Amino acid sequence: MKTSLRTLLITLALLLVLAPVMCFYFYSEVVTSKIKDDSVKNLQEATLANAMRTTSDITRMCELVMISDNTFIDSVKMTLLQALYNLGEPELEKKSVERQVCNLNDMQNKWIEKIHLLKFGDTIVDCADAEKKDSPINKILEDLKRRLKCDFTIFVRKSLESDSFIRLASTITDSLGENMAGTYFAGNLNLQRENVVRSLLENSDFFGLVNTQTSTIAANYIPLTDNSGNVIAAVYFGTENNSVKEISKYISSANMGKDSYAWIIDDSTPDNPIIKFTEQSTENSVSIKDTISTTQKNLAYEIIEKSRTLKAGQIGYDIFTNKDNPTKKVILTYTYFHPWNWIIGTVSDSEEFMLGATTIAKNLEFEFLTIVQIAVIFSILTCLIAIYLSGKITREIKFINSTMQLLADVNPSKAINQIEIFETKRNSFAGEFETIEENIKSIAKHLENTLYEISRDTQNLTKTTSKITKIVDDLGEINITELAQMKDIAKSGRNILTSAEELNKTTIVSANEIQKALQLNRESENAIDALMRKYDTLALASNNVSKKLADINENAEKITSLITTISDVSLKTNMLSLNASIEAEKVGETGLGFAVVSRQIRTLADKTSKASQDIENIVRQMQSSVNSAVMEMDRFSANMRSNAETTIETAKKLSSTISNIEAIGPKFENISERIADMSDIAVKITESIKNLTSESAEIQNNLNRLQNLNAQAVARCTNIKQSTQIQSQKAK
Repeated sequence: MKTSLRTLLITLALLLVLAPVMCFYFYSEVVTSKIKDDSVKNLQEATLANAMRTTSDITRMCELVMISDNTFIDSVKMTLLQALYNLGEPELEKKSVERQVCNLNDMQNKWIEKIHLLKFGDTIVDCADAEKKDSPINKILEDLKRRLKCDFTIFVRKSLESDSFIRLASTITDSLGENMAGTYFAGNLNLQRENVVRSLLENSDFFGLVNTQTSTIAANYIPLTDNSGNVIAAVYFGTENNSVKEISKYISSANMGKDSYAWIIDDSTPDNPIIKFTEQSTENSVSIKDTISTTQKNLAYEIIEKSRTLKAGQIGYDIFTNKDNPTKKVILTYTYFHPWNWIIGTVSDSEEFMLGATTIAKNLEFEFLTIVQIAVIFSILTCLIAIYLSGKITREIKFINSTMQLLADVNPSKAINQIEIFETKRNSFAGEFETIEENIKSIAKHLENTLYEISRDTQNLTKTTSKITKIVDDLGEINITELAQMKDIAKSGRNILTSAEELNKTTIVSANEIQKALQLNRESENAIDALMRKYDTLALASNNVSKKLADINENAEKITSLITTISDVSLKTNMLSLNASIEAEKVGETGLGFAVVSRQIRTLADKTSKASQDIENIVRQMQSSVNSAVMEMDRFSANMRSNAETTIETAKKLSSTISNIEAIGPKFENISERIADMSDIAVKITESIKNLTSESAEIQNNLNRLQNLNAQAVARCTNIKQSTQIQSQKAK
């Protein structure tokens, strides 16, 4: 489905105008939302900063009030101690006395107990004198109460090992008007008293706040020691603490906003915190347990626990969401004032900064909507202008389209006439369209001239194509002849390649055989070397044997000479024994013993002669054997020398043979390499011939294609010539 140009232009105009408007509208929505969120965040941060600043200011106000109270307390302390020490140094009575005592919470139930009384100098403090107006101690305490507007009590420690104190004198009475003197003060009654007793036993002052039904009392406990430094007593004075009133006045004068207020909780009694002040409620100085709902109570306890973990001067905060209204948030700040155990904080409602953020968002939204409305009006005007202009442009384009269609139909004369008629009726608002129409008119005239030139060139082209056809036919015949020759050359190249490959294989086999023969000759050479070494060893051994045989022959000759000597000795011995026997016979019986000895000597000489002959025979045989062995060894040595010479000659010839084979090996390798080179060359020649053959075939195909194209060109030239003639006739 085709779209008209007018519709396309109007659509484009609408897109160009409305797209920025829509983008701006959505952008304004995003910006408004972001500004609202940022405003809420900034206003919330400002509210939080204001609340934390207010909390800090209240804390500083508490510090100022505390400094003022401490100054007054120090003044009261100095006045009290000066009045007591004017009487003398405190010390315990050495003797104990019996007195009635009781607990503070049950003053009707009394019992007798031995205690040590306290004295200042010579003035004794005795609980039995509690109702006596003329007692020096009572006078001092009542005078101080009248002047300083506070109550006083004097305690004595029950014993140095005890952690309990007993009131000896006091200006305080119970609800029935009975003086509190004689009552116990022990640390096991509650946490606050435990802290007081611990501090006193450590010889340290203690300060704390005590909440009553009508006011808050600053309770001050001061230990008293004897000359040894042991804590023996204590004094108490309670001043009315006006800090709540002062802080209330300050908070009331502070401008925290319509939905913000401050509050103070007294945490002096951790198990029962007291609401000291809140602008939102008239019920002040009451227990948290009795005044608020469970949800608020849990929230209060949570804030108290968090406050206890804060350091001095540190301010914490939390942002809570209302369960009934999730969009409503509450900012809670809090800090812990340790000197008074107060938790000071503020509450700020989110409605104030949410209202401010909503107002800012509405104002921005109004401004953005105004801009969008103006943009829409301009968009409508732009669309109307686009519709008017698109009509004008469409009319011009339709005329140009019809004129170009005439030119496409190769009818330039009619196109020129149409342009001239349109120029007389035109009321164009754009000079560009006039320029386009003049260019189209010029194109039509050029087209008319071109048709004439095409007709003339077509005739020349027809003649040229005829000549090309003849040339192509001649080239085709030449290419066919060359293609046949290429095929023969390729066949010869393949034969050469086959022969070279076979020759290469034969050469490789011969080279391998030569290598094997060379290996065998080298092994033979190694065997001959081993044989020569063995021949040398045998020759050396035969020489050694010959030397040994010569030594044996020499020793045999020495033995022969010794045997000759032994034979001579035996002969002479035999002759001597014979002479001895003759001489013995001459002597008679006296020479019988000597005759026996001479016979034994002759017998021994005979045996010796026989043994020497045997040895001589053996030596002669041994000499004969040695001589035979020497002759054999000489012949063996001669044979060994002959074999060695033959072996050496053989080794020389074998070495020469190995050298010749080694010289032949590289020649075979060179032959193999040259044959391989010849094979590569033959392969390259074959490939080149194949490439030439394929190129010749491709040339033949190109010639055939050229013939076809030439034939088509001739046909087209004929058609062009005919068409040109027809258009020329139409133009006329």
